[in-house]
Amino acid sequence: MTLFRSTTRIPKEKIDHIRKLYIAGPINRSNAAKEVGVAVNTVMAYVHMFRKIERDHPGKIHDFDFYPTIKQKEVYNFKREIAISLFPSLMADEIPRRITAKYLFEKYHVIEPHGYNYHTFLKYYNEWIRSNETLSGISKYQVYLTKEDLATLKTWRKSDDHRHWKIAVILDAAANNKPLTEIGKKVECSHTSILKWIELFKTKGLDGLARERPLRHGQDKQIKDKIDNLVHLVQQSPKNYGIDSPTWMFKDLKVVFTREYGIPISESRISVYFKRRGLRFKKSKVSLSSPDPLYKQKFAEIQRILETLGEKEKFFSIDEYGPCAIRPKGGNVLSMPAERPMFKEIYKSRGWFICTCALELSTNQITHFYSLTKNTAEMIKLLDILSLQYKDQDKIYLSWDAASWHSSKKLVAHVECVNSDDYRNVNHTPLVALAPLPSSSQYLNVIESVFSGLAKSVIHNSDYESVDECKSAIDRYFIKRNNYYLENPKRAGNRIWGKERVKPVFDKANLCKMPGSW
Repeated sequence: MTLFRSTTRIPKEKIDHIRKLYIAGPINRSNAAKEVGVAVNTVMAYVHMFRKIERDHPGKIHDFDFYPTIKQKEVYNFKREIAISLFPSLMADEIPRRITAKYLFEKYHVIEPHGYNYHTFLKYYNEWIRSNETLSGISKYQVYLTKEDLATLKTWRKSDDHRHWKIAVILDAAANNKPLTEIGKKVECSHTSILKWIELFKTKGLDGLARERPLRHGQDKQIKDKIDNLVHLVQQSPKNYGIDSPTWMFKDLKVVFTREYGIPISESRISVYFKRRGLRFKKSKVSLSSPDPLYKQKFAEIQRILETLGEKEKFFSIDEYGPCAIRPKGGNVLSMPAERPMFKEIYKSRGWFICTCALELSTNQITHFYSLTKNTAEMIKLLDILSLQYKDQDKIYLSWDAASWHSSKKLVAHVECVNSDDYRNVNHTPLVALAPLPSSSQYLNVIESVFSGLAKSVIHNSDYESVDECKSAIDRYFIKRNNYYLENPKRAGNRIWGKERVKPVFDKANLCKMPGSW
């Protein structure tokens, strides 16, 4: 007996039972599956095998010990072979009219009630149609485009008119003799509309397709009023409408516009209206590099730590934000065409501060405090805060840039002190390890990404009255950010909360720091 190779293994008694039902006459696969206690697909697989025995080995069907070797692919592709063999007969009386796959599937389902479902049938039907170009019917719909037509269609494909985009895609596909089914699937358009547009192009050219849909009475005025109201909003401060942000964003404009004017509007529609008025966001680019001769070694060591970071270990990206002076600030803002946003230049500030921050990469939590200096004492203060805040951990890593106060003898001595057995036994603090960054590589410091987001959300286009007001805004920013990642725990890099420029993930390609942020 040659073993029958199949992923479906059933006892020989059940196989013999199916064989007896097959020999007895036309087999009802559903009833046979229930009677034997197997799946319908399993019954169909063995029915196919018995058909193969009758065809290739006459007289062996009654030999219950004979089983040919059948490749797995042959067992599970028999439905596809049956369907493809039926396509010519299904289409025999459909050639004079437009062929619809739905109608052919209904005819197929009558012949093969246990065959493919509609979506699988449609997949193999389309493959078969594409392999038989004479049956695709696309040749009689082929169009010929002049250079002027191609230039116009190129403009239509880049426009924000969805109807023009559809027509451009359809005519381009028809010119390249592609199947109508493929065109309709791409543009999500009915077969009737495709035929109508192709016929209209043949008779009247692009002029017949370029007509705009007439606006309803008064609709043009409504659109103009919407644009005027949006422009009026962006010329005001978001804080006037309860938005805790120094500049407008589309999501905020959507909420405020709907609330103020009682008319719902989408962010995409706001973008279209702004493009019509010429409003744009503008941003510059920057390139940074590190001259550190030990760059590769330091970078590889940090990557090794992050790849093997344990559940009871934390990695902190540390840096100082500032000094930040309290005076009017500039930044990216929506503006009218040929208009330059202006802010008063005040030389005397209302005060200043430095914000020292630590970003824990595995939980995306920020720890921060304010000071007026950048020195070793502030780093020792931060180290002690983190040691007490994460007492339940076994080890914490501190990563910062190559500033002098980050590698002073006093700081190294303090690290040795907090790592001593006597200190840890008394204070129950974790082991502290340092992972310094290469020199002049602030673009590797993940906390810089958060700083850039903080600057865009709180500092840019601001004019705070006092240091305390600015600190309160920063505190609210960090509280919202920390709460978000407490409710949605994710490791740094999967998703960033707020408006950080790039994901807070240790990546040599990141440009986390944006020049001019402070």
